Amino acid sequence: GEKDFLSSVLLDFKLSVTSLNTYLECPYKFKLNTLFRTPRAKDKSLCFGSAVHRGLEMFLRKFKEEGILPPTQYLIDQFEGALAKEILTPEDYKDVINNGRKILKAYVDFYKSELVKPLFTEKFFGYGFSSVYLDDIPLTGKVDRIDPLNSENYPGIGRPVRVVDYKTGKPRTRNEIEGKTKKGDSGYKRQLVFYKLLADLDRAFNFEVVEAELDFVEGREGNFIKHSFVITKEEVDELKKIIKDTMGKIRKLIFP
Repeated sequence: GEKDFLSSVLLDFKLSVTSLNTYLECPYKFKLNTLFRTPRAKDKSLCFGSAVHRGLEMFLRKFKEEGILPPTQYLIDQFEGALAKEILTPEDYKDVINNGRKILKAYVDFYKSELVKPLFTEKFFGYGFSSVYLDDIPLTGKVDRIDPLNSENYPGIGRPVRVVDYKTGKPRTRNEIEGKTKKGDSGYKRQLVFYKLLADLDRAFNFEVVEAELDFVEGREGNFIKHSFVITKEEVDELKKIIKDTMGKIRKLIFP
C-alpha cells in the first residue's frame, strides 16, 4: 500500500533544491517530510525567516514599482504583518519582532546606497505554463531576487543578471558554503547552482545568470556579509549528474 501511495505522489512530483538537499542528507527524512508531508511544528527561526523574506519581497517590489526606495518603516511594517500570521508564543513573538526591527533597519542603513531596482522578486520557475525539465525530470524553484547587471561588464552576454538568495541566521564563510571545512555544508552552494540550472532550462526566461549571491540578512555588529559566486559549466554539469542519480533512486522508492 505504501509503495502504491508513493508512486502516485511521484506522478506529479517536481524536484526542488530543498527536496534534493533533503534526500542527499537523509533519504528517509525526504520520504517523511517531502512525500508523506508529515506534520511538524515550525520553529521560531523559520517563522522569523519567513517574515523577513516577505518583508524584503514587498519592500523591493514597491521600490521596483515606484522607482524610489520606500521608507524603512514600510519594510518593518511588512515584516510585522507577515510575522503576525505565524504561530508563536508571546515570549517568542516579542523576541522575534524586536530582533527583526533591529536587523532590518540596520540592513537598509547599510545597503541603501547599493540597492537597485530588481527585475524580479520571488521569481518562480517550473510553475504553470513555464515548465522546466532536465531530460524527463521536472524541476521547480523560487528565487528571492533577480537583479540586472551592466552588460558592459560581460561582453557577449546581452542580458546578464544576478540571482540573490537571502539567508537568516549566522553568516557563513565562503569555505563553509563550498563545503571545504569540517562544519561546511555544500547545500548552500548547490542551491545557487540549482538556480542557475533552472534559469538556463527555462525557455521563457530571457536572461542569463552570470552571478549568484548569498545575502546574509543578519549582520554582526553593524557589518553585513554577502558572498557572490560565478557558477561554472562544470558545476552545473555535476549538479545534473546528482539530480539524475537522485531522481532515479527516488523513482525506485529507495529511502534507507
